[in-house]
Amino acid sequence: MKKNMYKLIALFLSLFFAFSTSVCSLADEPNLSVYGEGKYPITEEPIVLKAFATRIVPSHSWDIKTNWTTKFMEQVTNIHIEWEEIIGDENQQAQKLNLKLISGDYPDIFLSTPMSRAQLQYYGSLGTLIPLNDLIEKYAPNFKKVMEENPGLKESITAPDGNIYGLPSVSQAYHTLAPNKTWVYKPWMEKLGLEYPKTTEDLYNVLLAFRDNDPNGNGKKDEIPIASPDINGIYNYIMNAFVYYDGTYTKLEDGKISFIANTNEFKEGLRYLHKLYSENLIIQNIYTMDKQQLMALTMADTNIVGAVSSLWMGGFVSSSLAQDPNSRFWEFTGSFETLAGPTGIKETVYKAPDYVGNTFSITNVCKYPVEAIKWVDFIYNIYNDMNVHYGPQWDTEEQLQSAGYGWRKAQEGELGNNGKPAIWKYVGFQSDNNAGYGCKVVPSYQPSEMHSGQVASDTATNYEGVLWQVTDKNYMPYAVNKSVPGLYMDEDASSTIAEYQVLLKTYVAEKMALFVTGELNIDNDWDSYVNELNALGVNDYLKIYQEQFDKSGR
Repeated sequence: MKKNMYKLIALFLSLFFAFSTSVCSLADEPNLSVYGEGKYPITEEPIVLKAFATRIVPSHSWDIKTNWTTKFMEQVTNIHIEWEEIIGDENQQAQKLNLKLISGDYPDIFLSTPMSRAQLQYYGSLGTLIPLNDLIEKYAPNFKKVMEENPGLKESITAPDGNIYGLPSVSQAYHTLAPNKTWVYKPWMEKLGLEYPKTTEDLYNVLLAFRDNDPNGNGKKDEIPIASPDINGIYNYIMNAFVYYDGTYTKLEDGKISFIANTNEFKEGLRYLHKLYSENLIIQNIYTMDKQQLMALTMADTNIVGAVSSLWMGGFVSSSLAQDPNSRFWEFTGSFETLAGPTGIKETVYKAPDYVGNTFSITNVCKYPVEAIKWVDFIYNIYNDMNVHYGPQWDTEEQLQSAGYGWRKAQEGELGNNGKPAIWKYVGFQSDNNAGYGCKVVPSYQPSEMHSGQVASDTATNYEGVLWQVTDKNYMPYAVNKSVPGLYMDEDASSTIAEYQVLLKTYVAEKMALFVTGELNIDNDWDSYVNELNALGVNDYLKIYQEQFDKSGR
């Protein structure tokens, strides 16, 4: 009797969620269509998969077990996920993951963990993680299509033994491809009649004007010309006017890896930063600054900050203000463009997606590997991803606005942020409504057309449109990719390179701070700094790194 009941439920669901078939929605019910290839439900009778998943401490609270997406995916697939979820910062996640890996008490699947390529390779070689190649070929048509449409993805997730042990997120938000931005407080630019800077000399003059001309009008010389949630934001924006700088201190040109933190160009970049810092043009506690401290300044009744180096405005002003067109959030939507340096270099880093297969892996204790790969394959379709990460689909604008969260397909005549026909529209912070994962916990599939194809709102609060337009105008024309891609390496070489990277990055970061603040003199102490880099083994590091890059075939 019970078996027959499950069959009836499965039959109902298979009809209800037929491939690419829309379901007629009631006025107050979402559209539960399923898109892409694959047959649903995946299994006639319900099964359970145990999942170990991690996510950062959330800014929007939601419950993975009761989330709308959790219920939706179970309804579609007939697979119940038994969650073991770790919420914490990156170090806490890594610690819990390592404990799980050495415990031998494995889940059926790992989801969105900080597992490194070295760990994927190691636990794959032990048999703890099973190869996914054949499963992808036979049972993951959506992900196969994603690999075909993204050159280099397959190579990036394939270990040296030829096996794929994990699947990646594929997220190509346009504004994240050129992340090194600087935003400016527009009222100050307007009050002082300043032109937006194009060169490092122009930037210096704008910051001087902020410091000296009392743009906030309070009669005090309390203005902070430029700040950042941490020093890396300023490094990333300014150093690229002198030398290619992605924070790794390496670059790749014509197949050769080189170290940039011992070059004359790097030295001149530090000289310029010291000039800004010594003249109080950079916030003086930048080396101890964090996001909360900066927000206390930018959100004060009287703003004292002129410009901020950050990926987006929500990095230093509360994103909760984004729906108020008269808020401080919108006053900070002016943008400095990519700067030209004294030698004419005008570049910013193009941050190519690094596909690490750590968002989905299957362990050797899983009894249902075929069903597991089918379950995750569901997500690798643009519209299914919208359901998973942004909440339910609605048929009409009226339903969408009434719900206050979720998404709908674009209507005829609606344009996207790129000025082309739009494909979708969403509203609300989905996680506030416990509806949608918000690009957490499971893989995401968000190609660039998903972001550029979001309906460009005709309201004054379309910040996604601002991000797209600023990126397209001020940064992408100058974006270059000279970063060394992520590599699978020999185990010994991987360990050696990791040790060198920690050693060298720690040393360079420390000395950069001392040069910028003036505790070290850029002329008198430079040679000693370079000699110490040599003593730490920078040349041996480059030799091993180059050998591994050459072997990778990348």
